Amino acid sequence: MNVYRIPLQPNLWGPTPLTDELLNGRLPEGAFVHSLIEQPWGHWLEVGHEGASQPDEHVEVLNYLLLAVQEVGYSFAEGQITKVTDRAIEMAVLWGLGGLGIGTAAENAEVAGFASLVGWLGGLFAGSKMEKVEPIFQVQLTNRGWLFTPVPHQATQTRPAVQPA
Repeated sequence: MNVYRIPLQPNLWGPTPLTDELLNGRLPEGAFVHSLIEQPWGHWLEVGHEGASQPDEHVEVLNYLLLAVQEVGYSFAEGQITKVTDRAIEMAVLWGLGGLGIGTAAENAEVAGFASLVGWLGGLFAGSKMEKVEPIFQVQLTNRGWLFTPVPHQATQTRPAVQPA
C-alpha cells in the first residue's frame, strides 16, 4: 500500500469543514483516508491507496486527490509518497526462531516445536499490528506537472497499524 502525505491549505476564507467521510466519497477507487489531522495552517491528510507502483500511476492518484480536495475548498502543491507494509511475516519468522531457541534449551524436540509454533503465531499477530513506513518520493506540482524526487534510503519507521474506517 502507498500512503500520500499531503499538507492541505484552504483556498477560501470559509472552506467546508473536512471529515473522513466527506473526502472518502470523493477519492478514487481503492483509496481511503488514512488520517486527517487539523493544523493551524490547514490539515495534514494521509490517503492510503492500493495498487499504484509506477510514477505514472502515482500521477493519476495525485491528480484525483487534487481535484477531490479542490471540490471542498482546499489545495496542495507538494507532498510525500510512502510505501507501507505490515510486518507480519518478518515478526513471525523472528518470533518463531526465538521460540525455537527457547524450546531447544529444553533439549526436547516436542517442546522446541511447540515453542516455535507459539512464537510464530505470536509474531504473526504482533507483526500484523505494526507497519513499516518507507518514504519513496517527494512530489511537487510544477507548471510541467508532478515532479518526483526519490527519497534517499533512510531508516524505516515502524508504527502501530491504522485500519481504514
